[in-house]
Amino acid sequence: MMKNIKFALTLFLFALSFLGNAQTEEPQLIYVMDPQCSWCYSNSGNIEEIENALEGKMDIKLQVGGMWLGDDAPQGGASYFEFVNGHFPGMLGKTGAYVSPAYYDLAADTSYSFSSLEPCAAIVAIDNLYPDKTITFAKGVERALFAEGKRLDKKETYLKVLKMMHLPTADFEKTWLSDENLAATRAEFASSKIAKTFPSLLLKTGNKVEVLGTGFFTKEQILPKIEAAITQ
Repeated sequence: MMKNIKFALTLFLFALSFLGNAQTEEPQLIYVMDPQCSWCYSNSGNIEEIENALEGKMDIKLQVGGMWLGDDAPQGGASYFEFVNGHFPGMLGKTGAYVSPAYYDLAADTSYSFSSLEPCAAIVAIDNLYPDKTITFAKGVERALFAEGKRLDKKETYLKVLKMMHLPTADFEKTWLSDENLAATRAEFASSKIAKTFPSLLLKTGNKVEVLGTGFFTKEQILPKIEAAITQ
């Protein structure tokens, strides 16, 4: 009798484990980007189109990558200005993105550090406050930097983006550089290491991660891949 009870209990626990695994294996789209990344900026319209096309079917979780942090963040000046002049023509030619003269002025500004921490923390704050607005806000931050040459270490840059989105600003101001939000941002950097490059669109199913796109990719390229992956 006791053996039968133990056997039944074992089967019950196995069934619970199986159900739990089945729940965790629900496919999830993850878009890993960094607001200092020019390729991410050039791809921002595409990822927004993909999100709109999948509305009601599948959500995209945007994660920030922390591309340039601490001493690794380039300082504006002659060296970074030279890097930009060498790097951007190929990217702009392929993507058709626009980078304003004000960005090049910022690239030459020795008082500015192109740190990812502040803009990434802004995106994480919005993801917690208004999760359905994350991708749109991230696109606004990228535009503020590359198309308007705004500093991403200034609160006013983000407040302008929020006002353009008709979102309240008070909670963001309290949250942005709080210890709690910075800790959450650094935790997201750690989880984003599953991506090898920025930007990356990943399909995660359980412990399996499939790369659907990197760099510059369009809705027409990605949607069939998503459909094929989730119907396997």
